[in-house]
Amino acid sequence: MRARGFVFASCYGLVASLAAFGMSKAHPLSRFNDIFLLGIVLTVYLFTWEPAVYLLSIAVVASAYVLRRVGVSANLLQSFYRIGSFAVLSLFVIGLLHRLKIRRGAPVLQPY
Repeated sequence: MRARGFVFASCYGLVASLAAFGMSKAHPLSRFNDIFLLGIVLTVYLFTWEPAVYLLSIAVVASAYVLRRVGVSANLLQSFYRIGSFAVLSLFVIGLLHRLKIRRGAPVLQPY
């Protein structure tokens, strides 16, 4: 069961990254990170927080690449702010959903 979360996160990260790269060619979207945030929410809801953090790391790397590709990297402070605020929001959502799962009594996989 634990490995399924990482497989799901990897597949979702690949599909979302390809979608973000494809969208950035034609016209850069201002909120392309939302597709990653949706995957993070799904991952922590369906599995555990660990694959969600793994998907967050994929999202941060993909975001840095997309922002560099569309020319936002010229303003480095803006890029750091966008990626940093996305990471903080994602970590907050991961923690919140994990706590709600524990409180609700949903089965949570224990590490090892």
